[in-house]
Amino acid sequence: MKFVLAALASAGLVLGSGPAFADGSAVQPRTTAVDLAGYDLTDAAQVAKAEKRIRSAVRKVCAQRPAGLPAERDAQHDCRTRSEAAAMARLEARKAMPGG
Repeated sequence: MKFVLAALASAGLVLGSGPAFADGSAVQPRTTAVDLAGYDLTDAAQVAKAEKRIRSAVRKVCAQRPAGLPAERDAQHDCRTRSEAAAMARLEARKAMPGG
């Protein structure tokens, strides 16, 4: 099972309206796949390992340049918060399926 984690590069994209640059291009979300094949999602220890992998992927995908400005730090925090919540919700849904 692979999860595709979409991390949104800015708070504007989280709300569905991405910012545009002067040249007319828009910021694209970054994604990564988290491979959870082989994890027994009925085993609490393995679920904890899966959650750790997801959190690690969230940190990597949401990391941009070192955030110096408060708005940049806020955008990275928002990215991590929303991306992790979405990924954990998908993990919970997967756990609820027969055979987890």
